[in-house]
Amino acid sequence: MSNSLFHIYAGTQGSAGLYINEIIKALDLANIKQNAFVSYYYPFKNGKKIFYRFTDLAAGKKKTKYRPYIRYVELICGLLIIFFEALFKRPRYINYSLNSSYLPEYAFLVLIKKMLKIKLIITCHDVVPFANSYLNISKENSRRAYLLNMADFLLVHNENSIVDLMQYYQIKPSKIICHPFPIMDLNPWIKADITKTIDFLFIGHLRCEKGINILLESWEKFSSLYPEANLYVVGNNPPNSGIDVTKYKKYNIKFVLHYVDDAVYAQYIASAKCVILPYLRGTNSGIPSSVYSLGSDLIVSDIPMFKNNPLIGKESYFECGNSNSLFEKMCSFYKELHKETSIKKERIDSYRQSFNNQVVQLYSQFTTVQRNFLRHDLN
Repeated sequence: MSNSLFHIYAGTQGSAGLYINEIIKALDLANIKQNAFVSYYYPFKNGKKIFYRFTDLAAGKKKTKYRPYIRYVELICGLLIIFFEALFKRPRYINYSLNSSYLPEYAFLVLIKKMLKIKLIITCHDVVPFANSYLNISKENSRRAYLLNMADFLLVHNENSIVDLMQYYQIKPSKIICHPFPIMDLNPWIKADITKTIDFLFIGHLRCEKGINILLESWEKFSSLYPEANLYVVGNNPPNSGIDVTKYKKYNIKFVLHYVDDAVYAQYIASAKCVILPYLRGTNSGIPSSVYSLGSDLIVSDIPMFKNNPLIGKESYFECGNSNSLFEKMCSFYKELHKETSIKKERIDSYRQSFNNQVVQLYSQFTTVQRNFLRHDLN
């Protein structure tokens, strides 16, 4: 068995692809032997593209009713390719970015672990998916629970994710490892100079747990005080969000209620002076580092996920679920939007260097024989 490492990221659009790119770049600096297997949508050159060749390359074309079935077949084919590469190359570890729990993924990871005897690392981007209640892990997640317990190590990026794994999946703390989230740099998608014409931006699915109703309630009050200010709300609007768009047309809000791809997502953030994340709960988010990498400012609720993020300063917090607290924070930020962003370049550079050092330390331990000193509190 070699000392190499396989990364597998079968996702398409989204920040997890940016995440794995930063991991690969950090490990390349330390000359750690690694291979990455990604989708055809993946925008960087450091991975072998094997997932979703036909459906991703046709992303801009009209989607047919057969597309989900084609993608399912493509997922299976991609996993088979990796299985045979693992069979011949025998990496010491496979690092799998868990974004779903489809049956082919389940079968693949069981074979890797049980048949090939390869150590399994699962990177958990959302420990408890937004679609499920924190109080009731559904039957849909029973497969996820099995995978998480089967893995040798689970990688998370904050302390509350450790608590969630232990509480909802009964994971032993000795197999949970925490390291910081990387700077999710969206600059590869910025193709021209951007003018910051958006005062405030909310971007993401309009789920209730993301606090969209708190933001809109605050904006009604804020708009009466600053009628010239604008707010953009960008993302899918699920049927259960309860948002009546027509109610807010008079408040200078621009609604873009559909899915946007990574390039458009980056353009919106780059065009915003301040991004608002009024989440009521959450376990991970790559948005803060993306916001700062594009020179925008940030307002966030004071949930643990954000308070544990060293990139976010105290000046960005408002009280979770409190529309008056958010209103006051928006007023404070609006007066300062013409000034330099609150995050300094030195702060970002320092964070990136710390991230690189910790990732290299962690994965160096994975790719050596002696790993007895692994700990879950590397950060």
